[in-house]
Amino acid sequence: MGNQFDVAAGARLESTGRAPSNDEIVPRFSLDDINQAFDNNEFCFYLQPKCNAETGAIVGAEALVRWNHPEYGLVSPGEFIPLLERESMVTRFDLFIWRSVCEMLSRWDGEGRNLVPVSVNVSMTDIEAIDVARVLGDLLDRFSIDARLLQVEITESAIAHNMDVVEETIRDLHARGIAVLMDDFGSAYSSLNMLKDINVDAIKLDMKFVDLNADNAAKGLKIIESVIDMAYQLRLSIIAEGAQTAEQVSKLRELGCMYIQGYYFYRPLTVGKMEDLLEHRPDDQHFWNISKDLMHRDYRMSTNGRSMLESSSLSAHIFEILNKGVAELSRLNLITGEYRTIKRDPKLPDVYADDFHDFCHALVSKRIIHPDDAGEFLKHTRLSDLRDQLFSKKKSEFTYFKARSRRKPA
Repeated sequence: MGNQFDVAAGARLESTGRAPSNDEIVPRFSLDDINQAFDNNEFCFYLQPKCNAETGAIVGAEALVRWNHPEYGLVSPGEFIPLLERESMVTRFDLFIWRSVCEMLSRWDGEGRNLVPVSVNVSMTDIEAIDVARVLGDLLDRFSIDARLLQVEITESAIAHNMDVVEETIRDLHARGIAVLMDDFGSAYSSLNMLKDINVDAIKLDMKFVDLNADNAAKGLKIIESVIDMAYQLRLSIIAEGAQTAEQVSKLRELGCMYIQGYYFYRPLTVGKMEDLLEHRPDDQHFWNISKDLMHRDYRMSTNGRSMLESSSLSAHIFEILNKGVAELSRLNLITGEYRTIKRDPKLPDVYADDFHDFCHALVSKRIIHPDDAGEFLKHTRLSDLRDQLFSKKKSEFTYFKARSRRKPA
């Protein structure tokens, strides 16, 4: 096949970031083409938003690679990644994308733009070739980026390939404050077994799960519901990939899936278009992530009679902590502030404080709490405020939960 390419198709790709259809002609590239693309800075990335399923609010994005070819237009990764793999150039390419994403995040922060965490893909080739956690940590330091703005996606198949090595990489990434998402969950055979051994922060449901038809819909929906329920039990966020229709999104909402990445909400976007979307967000928050998104809606979501999250401020705070995979079991005397740790998550700093006030300030100083949220966090963790929430309001939290427990199950 010669190097023929539909220029109109290239223009369509540039505007949407989508992959070419089967009837669009794509070129066959050589190693010289790849090297020239590196030299001319032709590789780029698009951003596909991750959205709150109920509100449509953008809570994150994934960086998806493209080749902005001067002759053929925007080329999808399926046309050149195999060549990169054959020529052992995948890690060189990924390093370029990681650095480019960090440069963008640093620029956004410097310009005072609204921010969302952006995830980059890490392959098994990267994990075997370099110290991924160190490299990404160095990029965060170099560009002065909050670690929670950069996330890592590792495919389920890569994790299954060498679990011990990947588990060590994930542990190192967590030590640097970088969240890890398991991509394409359900595409391999060992999903459930891996979840008990691999400490990921979220799972991305493989798009094949939401591609239902009349023959498989009944079984498919049961499987999706089971996976979502399991994710909640394991305190994992779950993001459904590939939802393209209103019907798919509606079903996912009904089953309790809170986050969706798919064409129904947005196709992959240029960086400029993503900036425009974030600029005009109605909430106008400077820093945004999935856990913080939980605080901006009423959580009366019920599935088969089970309340996924009660609609109270205290329970929302608790769920936010658990959803991040960071938790601590402690005893707190609300009168004196005496504070005793029983069991803590390893992500929390080793603060041996006898006073709750000191512990909360340590969370701020260690950046477990984002600087933008520090004031609000310290305000709501004052003993007086906690006492007011629990006891002093006309309808206290205890009254609310007691009333709930007396209700007959649906």
